[in-house]
Amino acid sequence: MRRPRPRARNRPQLTRRSRSDAGPQNALTRAWEACRAYRYAEAEALFKGAIRSNPQSIEAHLGLGDLYGYQERTVAALRCYGRARRLFPRDPRPAVKLGELRFKRGELSRASAALSAALATGPSLRAHLLLGHVLQAQGKSRLADAQYRAAAAGSFPADNYHLAQLDKVEANLLARRFPQAFGLADGLYAADPTQNCIDGLKRSLVCWSQRSDGRGVQAGRVAALEAFARKHPRDPWPWAALLYAAMRAGRPRKETRRLASRLVKTATGPHGWLLSLCSDFLRCLAPDGGLVASGFERESQAAPALWKMRASQAEQLFRRGDAPSALRAFSKMIQELTGQAKADAIAWRGELHLWRGNYAKALADFDAGLALGARYARGWRGAALVCQGRLKEALRDLDQSLAASPNDPETLTWRGEALRILGRLPQALRSLTAAAAIDDSYWARINIALIRHREGAEPEFRNEISRLPEEIRARLSRHKNTARGLQKILDAGRGLRRK
Repeated sequence: MRRPRPRARNRPQLTRRSRSDAGPQNALTRAWEACRAYRYAEAEALFKGAIRSNPQSIEAHLGLGDLYGYQERTVAALRCYGRARRLFPRDPRPAVKLGELRFKRGELSRASAALSAALATGPSLRAHLLLGHVLQAQGKSRLADAQYRAAAAGSFPADNYHLAQLDKVEANLLARRFPQAFGLADGLYAADPTQNCIDGLKRSLVCWSQRSDGRGVQAGRVAALEAFARKHPRDPWPWAALLYAAMRAGRPRKETRRLASRLVKTATGPHGWLLSLCSDFLRCLAPDGGLVASGFERESQAAPALWKMRASQAEQLFRRGDAPSALRAFSKMIQELTGQAKADAIAWRGELHLWRGNYAKALADFDAGLALGARYARGWRGAALVCQGRLKEALRDLDQSLAASPNDPETLTWRGEALRILGRLPQALRSLTAAAAIDDSYWARINIALIRHREGAEPEFRNEISRLPEEIRARLSRHKNTARGLQKILDAGRGLRRK
């Protein structure tokens, strides 16, 4: 809920206002502000009001479609983009967004048709890149590579320079133009050394790694990058990208730790910020902090704007058992931060209180973060209420969080656990099954197994046990009563629920 696992762009890109838009700009500005604050009903009313005031404002039409995409109301988003395409036949953007949404729905033929139509209307970097993704999904690797090369080498108009450059980074990686990709990424960070830039580059690397996980042409991209890394062993960029690919492909731990070690050794000086780019992986590979603690400390001092790096360093302390120092570090950081960063940091500290069992302090932080507009805090507030046994209150918070992020696996799992405890087993099973389909964590699996045991479905119960990690099954073997053992593991693992 706090930091979603890096993944490909799972929502339509936000359309930013252009200076040529003749619509009521104040309404559009307020609509985007409401959207960023997850006030979706207010944002929808503002976008619709802007359309009524000026039906010829393409930004209002596309903005409403993006809002529906955020809420995963895909049918409404498709209608909105289709209407915009009919109203503005000479603008490629509606067709691009239509093609992107069709692609995410798995409608490859219709996505290809929409993106081809967009390119027939005018040049579009995003259309080339997405069409490459569609063609690769259809098994047309050579045609896909041609689209990636066109996206990487071409010059295109852009509503938003930053988003376009991120697409350029991804296109150059997929086209195996590694010096150009890494040079663009360095330039982006030099111009905007903030956490927002880091998060955008993470998405580009995730998209690249997803399309380099396989055989044939896809495996060839990784092999080409490995060759580049051997020629430039002191450049941290190839090690960072290879680490993304290795983690995505589930490579052996020995290999991923080797890549992480190379990254930590090379990401120094002006490239120290790359540790923040890979911080999630580095924490997973070194839960004791030995591999990266000194690197985080060194670079967090050099780049204070990257507050998430400092927060990651504090969480390392927490995981190593030094909770007081971790909480002091968060308190100091919260005093220095402002705006959205401050709100998110307060909620993050609340999560540490939650895992420590200080539910009252956790709730106080979640409430303070929510008052400042913290993202993901609503779901964590529901988690704290589950831990306190206030299940009906918890469900209200968890349902509200899922209204904003319907596919968040942790929120779905907390909701499923609350419903299981209340005895609402069919609803609990639906929520937990949805969570396991997104992120197959042992936490969701244990809850599902407990439901199967309570239903008396012995074959399904044993099947769920077999799907648990080997470490969990070994702990379970120490208990004579399997169901009680599962419950004890679940209770003991409250602070260890991240994979």
